[in-house]
Amino acid sequence: MKMKIEKISVVDQTIDWLKEYIEENQLKEGDRMPTEQEVCNMCGIGRSTVREAYRMMQALKITESVRGKGVFFRKQEKPQVERSEIADWFRENSENIENYMEVRNAVELMAVRMAMKKGDKKWIEHLNVISEKTKELLAGGHTRQNRGVLMTLYDEEFHQKITSVSKNPLLICIEKTITDCLADYRNKVFMLDENIERAYRSHCAIIEAIQSGDVSAAEETINEHLADSLADMKMVKKGEFRMEIAVTDIKDTKIEGVTVLREETEPYRENYFEWAASPLIASFQSSQISGGILSCQTAEPQFQEFEYHKDKEFFYFVQGTALMPFANFDSEGKVNEASIQIVRIPEGTQLIIDAGKLHFVPVAEGPGEVKIVVVSPKMDSPRVPVRESVNGFLKS
Repeated sequence: MKMKIEKISVVDQTIDWLKEYIEENQLKEGDRMPTEQEVCNMCGIGRSTVREAYRMMQALKITESVRGKGVFFRKQEKPQVERSEIADWFRENSENIENYMEVRNAVELMAVRMAMKKGDKKWIEHLNVISEKTKELLAGGHTRQNRGVLMTLYDEEFHQKITSVSKNPLLICIEKTITDCLADYRNKVFMLDENIERAYRSHCAIIEAIQSGDVSAAEETINEHLADSLADMKMVKKGEFRMEIAVTDIKDTKIEGVTVLREETEPYRENYFEWAASPLIASFQSSQISGGILSCQTAEPQFQEFEYHKDKEFFYFVQGTALMPFANFDSEGKVNEASIQIVRIPEGTQLIIDAGKLHFVPVAEGPGEVKIVVVSPKMDSPRVPVRESVNGFLKS
């Protein structure tokens, strides 16, 4: 059997390795992670790759970085300036996005005016570096989940760099507090590639205005950029945000919690019959096993909920091409929307879905129906709703 090589970036592979390191070493909350240099030596990769991987691990709240001490597994955040009365007010009024953005707009306009008066313009190069990272992000190579997390980090870094140049600690504090409080909305917004592209264009326009020395143009581009951000976040709040997920082929997709087999096995033939045994073995917890045929009709790949089971399921796609959604739970027991995948599965594919893995009944792609042999213990199928409808689309 040939091993499938996943088409994922080195950063994503490093994150997977770090997760395995945590599991294999049974790290507890507060335990130290290996240093950047140690990871470089163990994995044979560059330091910039490790640094990027650790940044994403921190954004995913898996690790915590403490300056001068290192990186720790799930270390609790220390009380910082967020304990201020300003931060408390923002938290207590978290539903009022308009108020947040009005304050953020005022802060950033004041900050950019102050920053553009500085004689030293080296900080502008930092903005260009961030913009280039965003451009590389749009070129692909990351999973959708990691792409969204990275864009949230880049956007935060871009705006906080402008504010930091002002050297005004109050502006810096307010900007960071607002950014943190809006993180959930921003993560949702950047789940769509089109929003990443628009943010990239806005950042480029802001940089161009700053480099030209035109304060009015810089203020105008920031106003437009933040107005777009507010409109997107208001859609998220109202539940009008349409989550569009690009359909990916299963041969190019890594699905956490799912074992996939696409290789054909040599059948045994005798007289009037032949038998092709599957090398996939599902070890069920229960001894009471049932099976059946699942038939799925052609429909739009639109899903409002997921289901999961307390035991494994075996799927054998015997007819047609299916579009099937998968996802993971978040820390609160809800659907981790950044983890949602919609996968194209051709006939002949066999897979085992692990216990607790979120998924749902697929739809058929194209004319005709999909038929799937399903084998599993008799068990309940609890369902978990998604805040917004998940819509699959085909990449052009």
